[in-house]
Amino acid sequence: MGEAAGKLGVTVQGSWTNMPAHALWFVLDAPNGHVVDQLMIELKLQEWNTIVVHPVSTLGEAVEQIKAR
Repeated sequence: MGEAAGKLGVTVQGSWTNMPAHALWFVLDAPNGHVVDQLMIELKLQEWNTIVVHPVSTLGEAVEQIKAR
C-alpha cells in the first residue's frame, strides 16, 4: 500500500483487521474521498472486498466551515 498511497498523496495513519471476519479498517489522510477510492482500485481491494469510505474532517475544520456560512 505504501508506494501506491504515496503516489496519490495518501498517508496511512493506522490499519486494523478482524481476521475471522475478513474485515480491514484503515485510517488514511488523503486530499479527498475520491483519492481513497482510486487507491482501493489501484490496489484491487474492491475485487474481493466491499469498500466503504467515510470522509471526515476535524471538529475545528467543521466549526470554521459553519462560521463561514
